[in-house]
Amino acid sequence: MGGVAEHLAQALCSLSKLEKIGVINLLLGDAAFREVLSEFPIKKLIGLHDNQHVNYSPISDSIVTSRSKGKRERGKQLRQSYLAWLQQNGILIEPFDNVWAETPKGLWVAIPTATIESRPGRWFLGLPENRVFEKIKNGSIVIILLCQSATGSRLDFVIPPNVVSKVAAELSTSKGQLKFNVKKVGNRYYLVIPHNNGDVDISGYKGNISILRI
Repeated sequence: MGGVAEHLAQALCSLSKLEKIGVINLLLGDAAFREVLSEFPIKKLIGLHDNQHVNYSPISDSIVTSRSKGKRERGKQLRQSYLAWLQQNGILIEPFDNVWAETPKGLWVAIPTATIESRPGRWFLGLPENRVFEKIKNGSIVIILLCQSATGSRLDFVIPPNVVSKVAAELSTSKGQLKFNVKKVGNRYYLVIPHNNGDVDISGYKGNISILRI
């Protein structure tokens, strides 16, 4: 193993489980990495002896897609990858449950996910209505609308507490869920407000994680 590869392997082994998941998700999103992985002898990956026979075939995008986890699992993986990325950028957030997390200074953060576009440039996300208004009543919360585009890129719209408090009551609800409808128009992103109350331009909140440092 070359020196660079050896140091890289040592660095990866030293990461936490959450960080490892983040790195793996990032690598699997790279077409070149998947191509290399498909050509790598499977027996080397799983440690089989030379006298043991194993059949394998290149991994195609269609096979990866067909074996993908369900909606909830994909959302969980996207969220874990994002939390690992935040940690790499010096922001520590402690997960509380599947959606909620808390900063060291007690700021609640909700991270709903949309891992597919319902149609080009549209994402639908949801949060428990009662918990959102409970957090607003007892203090303040940040909502991170975590969306994945058809190309696999990740979009994070970090909505600050003052905006959350303003728009929450104007959003539609369904089966106890507060619904977030995000749409892309040109190079801008909007949170759709029903009943013709005017959509909210959230482009400026994309990737704006500074609020999480407070």
